[in-house]
Amino acid sequence: MFRPSGPVQTPRVSVPPPIRRSSKYRPHWILLALFVPPLVLLVLFSGFRLSNARAVNRLEARIRERGEPLSTADIQARYPPIPDGENAAVALMDIWERGDPEFWKAFRRGERHLPEKKARPRVDPNIPFVGDSKLRVPRHGPLPEEIRIAAERYLSANLERMQAVREALRRPRCRFQERFADGFDMLMPHLTAMKGAAVDSRLEALLASDRGDVAGSLAALRDVVRVGDLLADDPTLIGQLVRIACHTMAIDGGSRLLSRQNLRKPDLDALQAMLDGMAGTNLCGFALRGERVFDLQLFDLPTERLMHLGSDSTDDSGSTGDDKMKSKIGFEMMRAGGLMTADRRLMLETLEEAIRLADTDSPEALVEFRRLFEDAKKRAKSGIPRVFSGMTLPALGRVAEKFATLEAMRRSATVAVAVERYRSANGGNLPDDLGALVPAYLRAVPSDPFDGRPIRFKKRPTGYVVYSIGADSVDNGGIEKTGLMQAMSDVVIIVER
Repeated sequence: MFRPSGPVQTPRVSVPPPIRRSSKYRPHWILLALFVPPLVLLVLFSGFRLSNARAVNRLEARIRERGEPLSTADIQARYPPIPDGENAAVALMDIWERGDPEFWKAFRRGERHLPEKKARPRVDPNIPFVGDSKLRVPRHGPLPEEIRIAAERYLSANLERMQAVREALRRPRCRFQERFADGFDMLMPHLTAMKGAAVDSRLEALLASDRGDVAGSLAALRDVVRVGDLLADDPTLIGQLVRIACHTMAIDGGSRLLSRQNLRKPDLDALQAMLDGMAGTNLCGFALRGERVFDLQLFDLPTERLMHLGSDSTDDSGSTGDDKMKSKIGFEMMRAGGLMTADRRLMLETLEEAIRLADTDSPEALVEFRRLFEDAKKRAKSGIPRVFSGMTLPALGRVAEKFATLEAMRRSATVAVAVERYRSANGGNLPDDLGALVPAYLRAVPSDPFDGRPIRFKKRPTGYVVYSIGADSVDNGGIEKTGLMQAMSDVVIIVER
């Protein structure tokens, strides 16, 4: 038998490849791919809405527990009618109605659209303070003749009206016919008229001080304060800002009186009593509680009303049908998507903290107040848009500073009165520093609301300046602000005598 001489080779057996299952059909993966992402989005969306809704309910419950207003109905209930005989508003509107009957009768009837106001007679530009006058009046020395003559003519022409206003201001309470339910569209023409009454008394005080009538000047300044005091219960922020403007006029008038006349002790006592009457009137927190009501009302307005927000009429002649439809769809999607609730939450959280800071009398709270609204502005624009918070909150960032500025002026004026007492007792000499006033003329030097340090004092070639560093927190050496664009200035009381 034949045998091969080489090694025996095993024949190869071909093995079939493993059978691969086709991946073309996987029904369960397809279902997961289709339904899981929407399910995740639904869970996230539900959590977003639920979280915001719970936060809003919690915040509003806390506000109600404190007895604070949350609706215009709550505010209206806090302002019951006042008997006409006690109500300064009734007497003031009687006076204003004589000058413009059609306008003020419509306001008294509660009409939604008022007729155009009667044009005011042209005011001589030589009259300070009145109308749009930007005339700067010297603090000391006789008034320039053209100013004095123009001011005397104005006061003489308005003497009867001003006497009637003075009588009206003696009434103990004040309540105008404000329709709080109108919210942002509430008509408040009385605020302009009241500020005008304060300006008239301020001018009267200036002329009285120029002719040496200290008692008359002080009486007119007290009338300026009374106008502001009538607004102490006004729950609107703009009403409180007009009150601040009136008190600021009175303090400025007092400093001008110190510059023009050497006041005796009874007169200084009367001026100090006026300043003391303004103490403790930082109503920033009160104003913000009212402002919160009107801001929250935005979220409860029907879509059609939101589309006309800020308009004096429902005339949409300038809008196309597509524009109106897009606006309506946009607002409805904001409601359905929970964006309105998220917006409401941001507004509530911001104002809750703002009110807490406003009720805290400290320089640190002022800094935090401004920072709070700067942060709210950023939050409103980042991520999920919060339209109404972004529209309303930024304007409130410097509100606390306005109240603090008034208090800084009041404290500085109190120091100026003490300086005058010292000067009267020391042969006309000024103190070298404010420490010389303690304790004979001041229990302590008042602190500056903006940094907590004592109010500053600086001698000048003629007189002196008492001042606060103001909202910029920079000591500029007692520089007075003379223009809107001026960068460096302080809150000053200047006595040039």
